[in-house]
Order: sequence, then C-alpha cells, then structure tokens
Amino acid sequence: MVGFYSYNTPRIYEALRDAGKLGQITVVGFDDDPITLGGVKEGTIAATVVQQPFEWAYQGMKLMAAYLKGDKSGIPANNLIIIPTKIIGKDDVDAYAANLKAMAGK
Repeated sequence: MVGFYSYNTPRIYEALRDAGKLGQITVVGFDDDPITLGGVKEGTIAATVVQQPFEWAYQGMKLMAAYLKGDKSGIPANNLIIIPTKIIGKDDVDAYAANLKAMAGK
C-alpha cells in the first residue's frame, strides 16, 4: 500500500493495526508524520519519502533575509534551488526524527 498524501500513511497504519494486519502488507509513505516515522521505526512501514519541509522553509527564509539586505548572491542563474527528497528507512529514522525535533526547537 502507498500513502501519497501526508494523511494517508498514518490512516493506512491505523487501519492495518485495527485489522491485525500490520507487518503483513508492505506500506510505503510520502510524509514524515510521527505515526509514519513510528511505523518505519518498528518495521511495519517499509520506508517513507520525505520532501524535507523544514529544510525548504529554512533555506527559503535564509535566502529571503539575505535578499532583503541586498545580497542576491544566493540566487542561482537558473532561479532554481533543489532541496532533495530523502528516503527514510528503519536504519536512519531515529536520526531523521532527532533532526526534525532539533529544527523545531523541541
């Protein structure tokens, strides 16, 4: 099963849990919801692809602050800045979750 939207994978997880089917059906998500990350950690969700929304916001605000001060050097010639997606699996979910908490100041 695939959760394409941020709310899909947590609901898939809950439906499989309630049906007693967790771990019997492969699940992949496209979000970093805490339920999804918990499922990845416990191995009931195979992996999740994340777009790093905090990184998008951080880089955008950093660039905007510099731009408003007159520094346009951070804007590439093609006007395109790529924040790469990440695939989060069981081996790196803890590090990813810790990084999210640190960025959120928690």
